[in-house]
Amino acid sequence: MFWLRYRQMGDATWTQAQFGGLSSYRKPEATRINGETLRGNLSSHVKSTRGTYAVVISADESGPYEAFFEDLWSADLIQISFLATPSASSDADGILVVTEGGQIPVEFIDGFENLREYAFSFRSAVGGV
Repeated sequence: MFWLRYRQMGDATWTQAQFGGLSSYRKPEATRINGETLRGNLSSHVKSTRGTYAVVISADESGPYEAFFEDLWSADLIQISFLATPSASSDADGILVVTEGGQIPVEFIDGFENLREYAFSFRSAVGGV
């Protein structure tokens, strides 16, 4: 179970909804600086690390949340939280994430407009998370 949360700049509280999701998992991602010394030795230093979260919400769960997903996709701030009950007024109860933008990632199962499946890819906005 996880929570998706969003808010606009200037809002005091997060709008949030809980989901089970078909899948929600974290993939670690590292940015490295690779180089070669004057003696020919190779080096690889970690510049930063962050998590990438892949979230798929199935049609049976997404039905009543169409407006929520549209608002989430266009929000100024987005968080994912794995707490049992995050506080809507606390910034510390979630992980701030960013998206690539573009169109909302919705697919229509078997071409039926009422069977919507959402597949989000979020990257943590802060390194080391």
